[in-house]
Amino acid sequence: MKKVKHQSKALPQNLSGSSSKKSNKRALVVDNGNLRDDSAQEIVADEELQRRIVLLMALQRQPSEKPLLNRPPASTTICEGFFWREYPALEEVLFDVMADYYDLSGQRQSKLQQEFNNTLVERMRSTADKMDWAFEDSFSDKRLRDRIRCFFKTHQQNAKKRLATMVKNCMNGDNAEALRIMIRCVKTGCSLDEMQNFQPIPKKIRSKKERRSLP
Repeated sequence: MKKVKHQSKALPQNLSGSSSKKSNKRALVVDNGNLRDDSAQEIVADEELQRRIVLLMALQRQPSEKPLLNRPPASTTICEGFFWREYPALEEVLFDVMADYYDLSGQRQSKLQQEFNNTLVERMRSTADKMDWAFEDSFSDKRLRDRIRCFFKTHQQNAKKRLATMVKNCMNGDNAEALRIMIRCVKTGCSLDEMQNFQPIPKKIRSKKERRSLP
């Protein structure tokens, strides 16, 4: 069996649900005294609104569209330190369940969450089997759960960084409009796709797939 080594490297209910009990140390660090846009000021002042917008932005990310010929061949062993994007079939599973994962992660550790995580690990191994890939023997279920958790955490962190950049540059017309749209989305429970039926969505908060299709 060929080994390929790699270097390490619908909206959730909690988007429109009750407030988070998380510490405010996760809030955006922005001097709102320098913000002249009402939407940016509202976001900086409301930690729960920030959290919900970050989740909204994380859900806009799409799986990679890696050409079939560039995907790992059959009989590949998935080693520790692999990149999810190098295994599109596995990455697609994570994107499929992303909304549900974030929904459950907003709650305290529960039996339902544990069952969901265990089922996701089983689904990941089953998908790998269908592609004739195999995780190396030392890849325990716990290690796979840790890699899955890191995947979702990274998407949230990246979304938070993008939001912070947009807030800091809120006087840019596109940023200001994007912030207003995202506030409306989380307050009404609409996805960005649903909101697009009522008004144009700025390019910068569209998914990569949508941006590539634009003229």
